[in-house]
Amino acid sequence: MNLSIYNIYDYNIDMGSSRKIKSRPAIEIELTYDDVELIPNLIEEESFTEHILTETYDSISYAVENNLDKIDLFNIVNLGYNVSIKKDDYIPILNNILKMYEKKEDYLECATVKNLIQYIENE
Repeated sequence: MNLSIYNIYDYNIDMGSSRKIKSRPAIEIELTYDDVELIPNLIEEESFTEHILTETYDSISYAVENNLDKIDLFNIVNLGYNVSIKKDDYIPILNNILKMYEKKEDYLECATVKNLIQYIENE
């Protein structure tokens, strides 16, 4: 899986493409902390992880609907980083999202995620 994190101040936009760029603005996040070493602990927070996965699911759905090769997920404003994923990584990430819904026993959402995975596989 290739999750890209890059500094938005160093990002160059490729203007040579003839493809129309449709975009959805990245969700802006500000990470506040007393100790920088505590940031990795956020992954262990279930509410944070669920929020990230839910927003990621919405973003991937949008990307598929609009035939995007890449989608910007989050803009971590106070650190100057943007998190994005490429189309090749949609399915592995959706499989992680599916696990979240299985754990929550939300089988209706599981079916929706599986349908999206099948749609991407058949493109």
